[in-house]
This record gives sequence, structure tokens and C-alpha cells, in this order.
Amino acid sequence: TQDVDVQHVWAEEGRTGTLVIRGTCRKLRLHECNHVKVHVDAVLTQIRCVECENLVLVLGGEPPEMSLKFCAGVGVMMCNSFIDGAIALDRSAGVVLSTVPRTQPIMMPQDLVTAPAVFS
Repeated sequence: TQDVDVQHVWAEEGRTGTLVIRGTCRKLRLHECNHVKVHVDAVLTQIRCVECENLVLVLGGEPPEMSLKFCAGVGVMMCNSFIDGAIALDRSAGVVLSTVPRTQPIMMPQDLVTAPAVFS
């Protein structure tokens, strides 16, 4: 279990890149990442995004506390029964939180992405 730092990652104009992080990381820090989807199996203590635009985070496991600073157009997808950590927004806009009902004890990113939509 290690800290994961991702800096200056972006896709070409009109495209979106995907970064897949397998396994568990202690902290996940994203800095200046644009037009990128990040799928991560599990993060233990902290997620921090700084100066990111058009970013999609798909979080398996139980999401820890999350901080978004100077971010725009960020989507966060996680399992709704695992939300315990605080989500702090500092000068960020266009942040969308999406949740998927839990269908098994441990939800992985691919389970969240392929889950059927449920409306009530």
C-alpha cells in the first residue's frame, strides 16, 4: 500500500483518457489532470484533486475523505452505502456525485460503471 501521485495528465482535444489503478493505495493525489477518467480499486485515507478539469473518478471500496481544490467539471462515482468521509470543495465548480446501490460486499470500479440505473 503506497501513496499514488498523478500529475499533468491530459488527453488530446475531444478525447478522454482512462487511468486504471489496481489494488489499494494509501493516498491518491491528482494535480492538473484534464479529460481523464480514473478508476481506482480502493483508497484508504485521502483523495486530493488540485487544478483538475473534466475529471471522472470511479471509486471502488469505501471512499475516504476527499478534497477538490480549484477543480471544474468533476464527476465522482461510488457506492452509496460506503459514503462516510467528508467531501470538501474549495473554489471548485461543476462537481457531480453519483452513487450506485451496493450489490455485493465489495464494489470494484468495473461494478460501478456497469451497474444498471435505478430511479425512485
